[in-house]
Amino acid sequence: MKTILALMLSLTAFSALAGEIKLYDRPTYETSQVSSIREEFQINPELGRAWVNMKFDEVGDGPVYYDQRVQVAGLSYNSTSNEILLDVEGTQIVCATVKINFFGVRIKNTEKCNFAQKLYNVKVDNGYEVETIQKLKITLVY
Repeated sequence: MKTILALMLSLTAFSALAGEIKLYDRPTYETSQVSSIREEFQINPELGRAWVNMKFDEVGDGPVYYDQRVQVAGLSYNSTSNEILLDVEGTQIVCATVKINFFGVRIKNTEKCNFAQKLYNVKVDNGYEVETIQKLKITLVY
């Protein structure tokens, strides 16, 4: 019985930290030429900073690529442990591990932080009529 109670308490504590952070939320018509969006962690080792970089691939007359950096509150890089950490209410979640060598920087995501893309519809009143627009929301799920 004590084992079951301890397991239930630990699952409750873990689920209390489960959440998501919004990185991007825009109408899809703003990115109508975008064929894909990829999210990845990036770091500045000297300053101990980390952020999410979103890579947009556009199609049209030729491929166009552009990046958008997103600051995430509580996200940092620890150069001692070589980890990208997300601080949630005082609890450190390891989002990625980092290896730095003469070939460059290699960042490997853990299963504790994932990116999710979701399309959804919202009704907007433009002052003349109510229309439905599609939006894309990208979140960091922990």
